[in-house]
Amino acid sequence: MYVTQKWFDKHPLENIQLPVVQEHDRKDLSQYAVDLTNLKHVSTTHDWVVAAGQWEHAVQSYLASVTFADHCVGMV
Repeated sequence: MYVTQKWFDKHPLENIQLPVVQEHDRKDLSQYAVDLTNLKHVSTTHDWVVAAGQWEHAVQSYLASVTFADHCVGMV
């Protein structure tokens, strides 16, 4: 989720609407799927992101990346 500032600017932090996260949202995933991202700290856990005050930024990063990908597909 790395794009230039141009794409972040399209999704200002003050306009970010956080998605609802269900408590057991990942219970339908296999342990293998969970381990792909959580073992050896490949990615942080949702609890860590929230505790670090980065949930809004994580959502902003996702939105900026999707907007950039959509732009690239549109160019094709």
